[in-house]
Amino acid sequence: MKKELLGIFLMCAGISYADNVKVLTGENIIEHVNETHPIGMALDDLVNNLSKEGHEITKFFSDERFAIYEDIGINYRSAPEKLTGQQINEKYKEVTEEDILEMHAKYSKAINMSKIKSKIPEFIEKYDSTLVEFDKDCMPKEIIVGNIGVESQFNKNPGGYYAIKALVSTVVMNNVNPFLSEAREEYFYNELKTLLRLNKKGLVNVFTRSSYAGAIGIPQFMPNSVEMYVDNHDILNMNDAIELVSIYYEDRKKSDVFKTILTYNNSSLYMLAVCDIADFVNKEIYDTDSDYFKRALPFVQKRINTYRAKMREKFKK
Repeated sequence: MKKELLGIFLMCAGISYADNVKVLTGENIIEHVNETHPIGMALDDLVNNLSKEGHEITKFFSDERFAIYEDIGINYRSAPEKLTGQQINEKYKEVTEEDILEMHAKYSKAINMSKIKSKIPEFIEKYDSTLVEFDKDCMPKEIIVGNIGVESQFNKNPGGYYAIKALVSTVVMNNVNPFLSEAREEYFYNELKTLLRLNKKGLVNVFTRSSYAGAIGIPQFMPNSVEMYVDNHDILNMNDAIELVSIYYEDRKKSDVFKTILTYNNSSLYMLAVCDIADFVNKEIYDTDSDYFKRALPFVQKRINTYRAKMREKFKK
């Protein structure tokens, strides 16, 4: 109650919460952002909006790890899922299977596929019993391997950000220079609220390592998924992470494995990468053949061309 009254007093007094908050611009640091700076104004708006909903965030500003990433929008604009197809068949022309293979090659390079595959033998040797335990018809163990490999390189790359810095930066900088749709803006604001709620409950530290979008842990769950699925699991423990991915997929299973993978990440290129790894696991580790990638190609081609046909019709009007 005292904190809420203090927040109301500060708002009325015109005091900026942004004073002394660091802003990172590439390699440079802008110190002492205040209420006259566009970023300071956006940060003050965020603090006030969160305060109205009972969330306290200013206490984290004094932590030396906290800062605003001014260039966070570049990460969203240049995500591998977006860049790989931009130079192929412009103006929403239909893509061929060769186009998709080219996209996949670029995406694989962007996520360091060769490095992911090099870590698989050691990963399987250590966690095969857990993978076998959670091997399900809706999501076989080799797909789970592909998922965790792409998401965090088997926990070798949990992210180069802190969750609170990533989410606050996303919301604040989108306010300053929009790069998200209104729906996505609301999505990330809600994810930030969930992160603060999880921190208050002692379930997740707001300074947990994350992706630029705020995804955390080995399975790279967003805070809402953490709140929904983690329960008594530890997202930083590999055995728990394998189980969590299995539970997530089982809860969201669709008519086929490809559609189910897309519930985790709605990118066709992401799905192809997971299938590529799954085939590799079966061939190199389990000495069996599978054709996930081959079967996924026409699925992806149809999916992309359906979307592009809709966009062509949209721009005709």
